[in-house]
Amino acid sequence: MTLYFSRIPLLALFVISILPIVFMSGNPNLWCIVNIIVFTFFFIWTYSITKKLLEKNKYDTTIKFSPFAIQLVITNIYIIALSIYFALTYPNIEDPKWMLLIIIIGQLFLLWNFIYIIRFVAKAIATVEFQRECHFPDYLGNMVLLFFFPLGIWWLHPKIQTLIKV
Repeated sequence: MTLYFSRIPLLALFVISILPIVFMSGNPNLWCIVNIIVFTFFFIWTYSITKKLLEKNKYDTTIKFSPFAIQLVITNIYIIALSIYFALTYPNIEDPKWMLLIIIIGQLFLLWNFIYIIRFVAKAIATVEFQRECHFPDYLGNMVLLFFFPLGIWWLHPKIQTLIKV
């Protein structure tokens, strides 16, 4: 299954990444389902490409897959929980006041997780590409492309596919 998800076509990645935006103005329950499907898909895709890249990494022993996988799972669980919460409480405008604090703390944690995941994937790509231990300036470009995912993937996907095949 990992091999299959690591070879997803570029157009499919782009279309799947914009689905939550397309369904945002419709039914909140449908948006919740689409959000869960899309983020679970990207969880599996990110897991599979990173696993394939780290199988080819013989240059940097500081990159550990286990903490990355844990962060990826926690991030996906939080996004799914937030989507379900939104779908269940959307018509109700009056949320408890303490819920706002929990959501703000959760969003800050989510931001930190996204930056960690993007940095990890970018560093894995750069390490396999340059065939040496990489530092921040070496993978900054990959981080920017991953941060602006729907557009940045157009440039990054061919590089990822080439690195996975080699």
